Amino acid sequence: MTLAVIDQNPPEILPAEFDRQLANAHLKAQSLARIVEGQHLYTDIQGRKHLHVEAWVTIAKGYGYNVDIEWTHPLEEGGYEARAMIMDAGGQVIGHADAECGSEGDGLWVGRPNFQQRSMAQTRAISKVARNHLAWVVVLAGYSPTPSEEMTTPVTDKTEHWCSLHGTIWFKKGKMRNFAHPIGDTKEWCGEPQVEVPAVAQASPAPAAAYVQLVAAITASGMTWDHFEIQVLGKSWAEFSKVKGATPAVALAKWETWKRDHPSDATEDAAAPAGTEAANATE
Repeated sequence: MTLAVIDQNPPEILPAEFDRQLANAHLKAQSLARIVEGQHLYTDIQGRKHLHVEAWVTIAKGYGYNVDIEWTHPLEEGGYEARAMIMDAGGQVIGHADAECGSEGDGLWVGRPNFQQRSMAQTRAISKVARNHLAWVVVLAGYSPTPSEEMTTPVTDKTEHWCSLHGTIWFKKGKMRNFAHPIGDTKEWCGEPQVEVPAVAQASPAPAAAYVQLVAAITASGMTWDHFEIQVLGKSWAEFSKVKGATPAVALAKWETWKRDHPSDATEDAAAPAGTEAANATE
């Protein structure tokens, strides 16, 4: 094996050049965010968005990098290990990363078919090697630097999304509409019971507890959700939640301000006019 010689004294980057690189990184981060949000290439875990492997490969391409699998081996104790490499535009290998799948402690992946474990080990390795070089760009885009493939099985808090019947977690990734988990080696799934709140609640990226608190406050006042959207937010919840910094806490503050300014209307249960927003809220 030929080892690359690493320059221990790389040239210093002047402030002007550093600012230029940061400005360039911000633009690429914005492009990444558009792709990630448009294709839903992330998993929302406890309010933080963790990118899928496709997103990591995309940002690597944006910097002229290519990622590939170097090797994959079965582990003696069960599962697979894979090594991924990242290369620059000239084909020079500039980094490696190893990852496992199906070994002891790997939650739902223990006991899965070999081809699934081998594939996930490779996926984790690719995400990891890209993360090692490009996590700073992902953070600029507002995402967690930890790949989603490293976050779907560990369980540290059994009070949230925990299925006591099967002793595992309900999870949600990709285009899944609700939290669920597969039941053993069968083709059946167990879904997490849903809280009876307006359908738009499930589209909110904010923590569920804060959203439920907002819904409870509106409901207790006697105001309908459609009326709240029209009179208080001035737009549908789906549109409001897309605004940067828009959270249930912000919506609740707007509601409190509106109540203070409209005391006589605060408890009026006014039906929303028939229209596009009202229709969208019930879809």
